[in-house]
Amino acid sequence: MTALFKPTRPHPLPANGVIVEVDGKAHLQVKESRKTILYPLTEGGTHFLKPGKKWAADVQHANGKRKRVRFSPNYDAAAIMLAKLLKKIEREKAGDIDRCAVQRKRALAAHLEDWKASLKASGRDDEYIAQKSSRVRTAFDGCEFVMTRDLSADRFESFLFDLRVKKKRSIQTTNDWLQAVRQFCRWLVANERMERDPFGRLKSGNAKLDQRRRRGIPRPAAAPRRL
Repeated sequence: MTALFKPTRPHPLPANGVIVEVDGKAHLQVKESRKTILYPLTEGGTHFLKPGKKWAADVQHANGKRKRVRFSPNYDAAAIMLAKLLKKIEREKAGDIDRCAVQRKRALAAHLEDWKASLKASGRDDEYIAQKSSRVRTAFDGCEFVMTRDLSADRFESFLFDLRVKKKRSIQTTNDWLQAVRQFCRWLVANERMERDPFGRLKSGNAKLDQRRRRGIPRPAAAPRRL
């Protein structure tokens, strides 16, 4: 059974350290936070062993290799984290592999650079790439999205609303912003960098309802004045 423990590390004995014997073994006696703490000495008696702050466990992964994993200073939290890790390893042994695990640790900015390279390779021109990537980057900065786990439909929806209401952008413009972000997210999903598009529920607005003059449509001719 995989058990939690606090790994120890040797530290040099202090010059005036108090050495006491407990159960036939030498220990260093120190005062920490008004408590008396006993640390066992190494075999040579020149160092004492002090446990680290975080709980850890020696875990055998799906590939058969055993690795020490450190969790949390809090025992209950560490126990939950260990249980989740063991369940993940069992799923991997059964063939249920989290293919997004590595990519999930990368920042959105790094994914965005890869997307730009992908667009370039697919034959998109520089102007198209610059416009799409600029809108995605601006949207993510405005929503404070840093990692894929930060992506939130609610926050992005509020960002688009502010574009229309506060910054007086047209519905068509916000539709273009939404399309760029969703295009990027679909690329993430297709390349196993994210499990799903978090913005799937967001729909484009009806540009025909925009009362402002749309770009490219001339103003109607003024009615002739009556004499």
